[in-house]
Amino acid sequence: MNFQQLLSSIEKAHDKLISQAYNQINYYSTIRNWLIGYFIVEFEQRGEDRAVFGKEVLKNLSKKLSRIKGMSLTNLKLFRQFYYSYPEIGQTVSDQLDKLGLTAIGQSLSGQSPNKTTDHAAHIPPEKLLGRLSFSHFIALQVAAIIVWPFLMVIKTHF
Repeated sequence: MNFQQLLSSIEKAHDKLISQAYNQINYYSTIRNWLIGYFIVEFEQRGEDRAVFGKEVLKNLSKKLSRIKGMSLTNLKLFRQFYYSYPEIGQTVSDQLDKLGLTAIGQSLSGQSPNKTTDHAAHIPPEKLLGRLSFSHFIALQVAAIIVWPFLMVIKTHF
């Protein structure tokens, strides 16, 4: 091995492994965001002291979670919407939590998450969605669906 081969080997290993690390960060961040959305919805629907917080739940959460990067009011709303938009991800999230030793949360989740599948993901298994899309992609799809849906309805009614 000459110096150029050494350099090339190091660069290739670095590039490949860093890419894999970023993919794993995106994967688990997306799972985290979906799970936070699930927790919020569960609290809003069943929380013992939800009446105390009323419509201020997300605002209070955002303040109390300020030490965690990305827990703004806007993001918490997006997490909640993500959960509502992709309920089929629940089993995959539950399986991943079990692998991480968070079995109690995973069991609670698999027992309570909705089993319905939304139209936009009906033909794509949740593990593929999570493996290929970051949270930002899911949000972009939600925005696109909101924008495109009215046009699709107009086309459908005229043709």
